Amino acid sequence: MPDATDVAVRDLARISGGASRETYRFVGSWVEGGQARERKLILRRDPPASLIDTERRIEFEAYRAFHGTSVPAPEMLWLEEGDGPLDHPFFIAEEIAGFQAGPGLLWAAPYLDSHARLAERKWTILGEIAKADPVANGLAQVMPAVAAADCWNRELTYWEEVLNDDEAEPLPIIRAAIRWLRANPPPPAQKVGVVHGDYRTGNFLYDTEGQIHGILDWEMAHLGDPLEDLGWSLNPIWTFGRGLAGAWFQTTRRSPSGNGPAA
Repeated sequence: MPDATDVAVRDLARISGGASRETYRFVGSWVEGGQARERKLILRRDPPASLIDTERRIEFEAYRAFHGTSVPAPEMLWLEEGDGPLDHPFFIAEEIAGFQAGPGLLWAAPYLDSHARLAERKWTILGEIAKADPVANGLAQVMPAVAAADCWNRELTYWEEVLNDDEAEPLPIIRAAIRWLRANPPPPAQKVGVVHGDYRTGNFLYDTEGQIHGILDWEMAHLGDPLEDLGWSLNPIWTFGRGLAGAWFQTTRRSPSGNGPAA
């Protein structure tokens, strides 16, 4: 908004959580074209140090690619890649207000009754992410390319390097798992698509009716095997409504048209 005047910020508050960005909510007001404007906004700023190094432009572009599609995502407004205004790079987005993200609330009223609907929406949206064409939505231009046969190796190597750099104490079980995965690699990806990278309970905004209003935390998005997202989202740490798992499985097998099980 280069023509804005009387820019002001109020109600600035930090949002807890997150391992790669500092997140704040605030209300921005300004005058533009002779009109007073006000909007609830979210600021995501790079911290001085992070548990996981991620690329802010990729996160910004992933949000922007899916906003306005069948994958609910907030609107991205501004990206600043320099250190000047706030000492560290940042971006600003609209706030999707009035909904919850915390996994713990799903086990309490009034959210308990929404599990079936929420599960259906969760898996349907994941299918929409997997179906997305990264060339058509522009993400192939900002995300590093990967061959179908190398999807698993690139991700395993990346996380092994993170472990090598940040391991605070020996982790023999994880090291054994890495060795096993290298000795027993999965088949090549059936398609290379957009992978959210952290698709799970806690990274989407939901309501008491089981609707999902925003998929969040795209900082680890990349091109790869969409089955990576499915596997991570089925991790028992993040699941809810375990008694409905059979119904969820059928939902994940629906054809792209949604008219029945895929062949």
